[in-house]
Amino acid sequence: MKSTVTVSAYGTSAHNVMPHFNILMDGKKIGEGSATASAKDFTFSVDTVANAAHKLQIQYDNDTNWNGQDRNLIVNKVTLNGHTVSATDSIVSYDRGALDGRDVVHGQSEMWWNGTLVVNADKSFFASTVASTPTATAPTTPAPSSTASTSGGYDRPFGENAPWNVAVKGLQVDPNSAHLADLFYNHASDRPGNFNLNLNEGFAVYSAKDATGMFKVDTSYSTNIDGKTIPWNPSWKAPDTSDGKVIVLDPDTGREWDLWQTKFDGSTVHAVNGSLVPGDYHTYEGGNMPSRGAGIEYLAGLVRPEELAAGKIEHALAMTISNTDGDRFVAPATKLEHPENPSGGIPEGTRFALNVTDAQIDSWTKTLPVAWQDEGHVIATALRDYGWFITDTSGGAASFEFEDKASAGTDYHNMGIADAGNMLDGLMHQSQIYALTSADHY
Repeated sequence: MKSTVTVSAYGTSAHNVMPHFNILMDGKKIGEGSATASAKDFTFSVDTVANAAHKLQIQYDNDTNWNGQDRNLIVNKVTLNGHTVSATDSIVSYDRGALDGRDVVHGQSEMWWNGTLVVNADKSFFASTVASTPTATAPTTPAPSSTASTSGGYDRPFGENAPWNVAVKGLQVDPNSAHLADLFYNHASDRPGNFNLNLNEGFAVYSAKDATGMFKVDTSYSTNIDGKTIPWNPSWKAPDTSDGKVIVLDPDTGREWDLWQTKFDGSTVHAVNGSLVPGDYHTYEGGNMPSRGAGIEYLAGLVRPEELAAGKIEHALAMTISNTDGDRFVAPATKLEHPENPSGGIPEGTRFALNVTDAQIDSWTKTLPVAWQDEGHVIATALRDYGWFITDTSGGAASFEFEDKASAGTDYHNMGIADAGNMLDGLMHQSQIYALTSADHY
């Protein structure tokens, strides 16, 4: 049968040369390509045996780092006879160096070394009744989720089935909900019921569109960005806190860089820890173990001023609390942050929501200063409709994660909420809080 393969990829150049790759089917070359700076579809045709499994291989062969420039190939997705496969899917692996099965890791979008991305496609990809997909040659850029909010021009990041993007209506209540609500309301903060907005110690967010160039990254820990380059602008500031958390987003390619304890010395971006999140943040639905305490990427659950201005938050919020459990975590968390913590706390990844009516939200909103009422209503509605996930451990008061004033201060000032950290006082009562069963996907 005639099979059609489409590889969506882009790359970063070094020494004015872009990444080159070969496409193989079962070890035999069927084509090649050179990536461009923007995502582009490369389509190939090959004869395959019908109703049999085959290996599709994307072989990157000209990796280099030259004068601070790092050449990398990034594979967004592969389409094989109409079946779309992400580089991080379970059937994909990355054989680094020679194609010999020796240095094999899980599939990833970013190919930082010469090597081969292998798609182990079973016979269902090659059913004899499958028609070939049409050839697409025009460059494309990643599209936001089809269900993303466009209110006020803001597009909700991540895929529609990312757990934080799924509304709570119809989801199952955790059998241990009452106990978890007690732990949350009475023990998660420095005093019962004290839940704040984190406007001053959050995440600064910057767009690659505003970068002045690509700058080298130096991280203290071994990371997937150490020695690589990222878009940066010397005018960008990290939050003036010990964590110094920064997010850099490239809306054209869907890349999200997360940086912790960030500093810039004029030529190099320094961070104690950091990562390039796998996949495309417009559509990605998984976690990111190197990120934050719960192993969920920084952007997930973060409230940004554009959402408040649009009048709608269409995702669960991220939250830090003081009593995270030291023995276990639950999905969508991917790691245990503080094993030294006592057992019996709230596992990171736990999802809560607020059981309140429109009338109760309206009544509470009227108790706020007039300048805060619109934003307060938006936040309260999101806590009811989408809830919140426990994503980090705090040193005191519990708080919801908002974009930091380092990048959003002007917006907050213009909205009149720059000093609204205690806005939520009086909104939540223990009897209204409930926990949901944990899940990576609902």
